[in-house]
Amino acid sequence: MAYILASKFYVQKRTVTLVGYSLGGHVVKHCLKELKAISEYLPEIKDLVQNVVFIGAATCLPEKYLWKNINTIIGGRIINCYCNKDEVLQGIYKYITNQDPLGIKPLEFEGSENGISIENYDFTELEIKHVEYKCYLNEIIKKINLF
Repeated sequence: MAYILASKFYVQKRTVTLVGYSLGGHVVKHCLKELKAISEYLPEIKDLVQNVVFIGAATCLPEKYLWKNINTIIGGRIINCYCNKDEVLQGIYKYITNQDPLGIKPLEFEGSENGISIENYDFTELEIKHVEYKCYLNEIIKKINLF
């Protein structure tokens, strides 16, 4: 995905918002990792990604070095929508990986003081089941003020 975005064939001169739901959060994480590496050779892609949204993301961020200067490739906001009662992420994901996924806790990492906006939205009060996030997309987009 990173290489397709970097080619700018589909996006041309526009920016993109990357949204990762569940395992799509893992895809977005690795896409950003690749875009950061590519940007060292193609600096013109540094303004390509405007926002990143994780929704019930089944991924974690152990690579602290990746996020240290993430504001060099993300122009806008990083948004993490989570529910700490998500049974799939609390049970299966934590059991398999022995790590806490983004989808159950606020996103925090070093480098947030470098101008990148990190926003965490707790949807625990809605008691959203992991497979039900798509039913709440309109409400989520409205609450995070994405568009």
